[in-house]
Amino acid sequence: MIIFMFGGIAGEAAGKVVSCEYNGNILIENCQKVMMGGIAGYFQGDYISECVNRGGIVIKVPDDCSYISCGGIAYEWDNGGNVTNCKNYADITLEGNLEKISKLNGEIFVGGIAAEVWGGSIHNCINYGNIKISNCYINRIDKFGCNGISGGGLNGTELSNIDASDGNQNNGTIEKNIEEMSS
Repeated sequence: MIIFMFGGIAGEAAGKVVSCEYNGNILIENCQKVMMGGIAGYFQGDYISECVNRGGIVIKVPDDCSYISCGGIAYEWDNGGNVTNCKNYADITLEGNLEKISKLNGEIFVGGIAAEVWGGSIHNCINYGNIKISNCYINRIDKFGCNGISGGGLNGTELSNIDASDGNQNNGTIEKNIEEMSS
């Protein structure tokens, strides 16, 4: 199994991440698990603040992919850390292959700022990046989340309320072509 855990600045970060900027483009292919953040991958620190991601992210989803978690700033944190005053300009694109139908047996979460937040908060962040997910098929639609600020989690907050809460703004577009596979 090929696992890809990456951050534009750090794959895993602890403590404080302040005033970082990432300007590269990322292309990920042929990975069964993808965990990607524009600034930090997995974050287990106090806070990420005043960071900017300007790079683009493209994930070409293979037919045996089981998990994708991708955020413009970070993909996941769960220890109570905060993300404040950050901006994402990066477009995030997930491309499946119609000839080899992408059968995500696990989960897919994509967010302009964070993919998954299971403990902590997002304040005064802006997503300008566009999110496009095309030609992907999943086995359980309840394991899918895509939003301008956070794709899933955020301490049980309804996804529809995340974009406008705590001074956050989503100025990007979201285009989803996801179909649930029948059992």
